[in-house]
Amino acid sequence: MSQHSVNDGIADFHIAFDDAWARMFAMLLGTPLPDSAVKEAFCIYLSERLMDTIGKLQCSEEDIIRAFPDFLTDNIQEIDI
Repeated sequence: MSQHSVNDGIADFHIAFDDAWARMFAMLLGTPLPDSAVKEAFCIYLSERLMDTIGKLQCSEEDIIRAFPDFLTDNIQEIDI
């Protein structure tokens, strides 16, 4: 795989991520966007999860939205409430 293809895949992932993030909150939930630190943490969480499971940053907007509850659950468990 060429470096150009890898960069295109990463760019495609970030475009899908940004689109899903905006759609999830603004269109589906009808709420303001959370703090940018939450977005960054979710992006890192999802990136690591994808690399661990399929070895590449590739998913649909729907996959991203479906992963958000797992992100919340995993992070709440770390808080120890």
